Amino acid sequence: DTARGRCCRCAARSRGWASAAPLSCTRTLTFSSNRRFLEERCSCCEGGAFHSPACEQDATIAGYTLASLGAVLISVLGVTLLLSAQPAFALAMGACALSSVVLLAGWMRLCSVPLSSLSVVPLLLAVGLSIDYCTHVAHAFWEAQGTPGQRATRALAARGASVSLGGVSTALTVSLLAFSGTAIMTTYHVMLSGVVLLGLWHALIALPAALLLLSPAGGGSGDGRGGGA
Repeated sequence: DTARGRCCRCAARSRGWASAAPLSCTRTLTFSSNRRFLEERCSCCEGGAFHSPACEQDATIAGYTLASLGAVLISVLGVTLLLSAQPAFALAMGACALSSVVLLAGWMRLCSVPLSSLSVVPLLLAVGLSIDYCTHVAHAFWEAQGTPGQRATRALAARGASVSLGGVSTALTVSLLAFSGTAIMTTYHVMLSGVVLLGLWHALIALPAALLLLSPAGGGSGDGRGGGA
């Protein structure tokens, strides 16, 4: 690929390498927008301040993130459906996970965290962590008896304190990363703090309210084996 080859050569000159022929130069790009982006970056890197790995990651990270998020969400839905045998429960968890990822993207924008190889890992972790918070409350709701309002109240009374303590303990652990001077640690601090905040919001506020509105009146498992919404 011509555009990528120029990037590698410019980066090699800036690092003082006599010969520059990384294997990545032989790969071609699929999207024309990525090619144009690389060509623009190449035109600015003649001064020798440009490094090719960042160029390659910036050009492909968006597509990689979307594909990975899709695979993770499908996996979460499949595993949840397999373990619960309740399609409604699985769909509720999938909706919480998708909502958490979308809101976390807004959190990244709010905190000025760009999409990069550093932020994409906690972004993918957000799917599993948000499910962890929401599953406890949703399972308690499914097992409770009575009207939707009573079931939501009992679910929060049974699991709300435990979920809150779990989120607080995770937030306290993550807060230590804020004192680091490295980019990877500070990025993880911002991202994981957002994951905890959004996970608790979904588990303690959004999910009970949604279940309360969407559940039919008089639903409830009654025998502890499922049913409900």
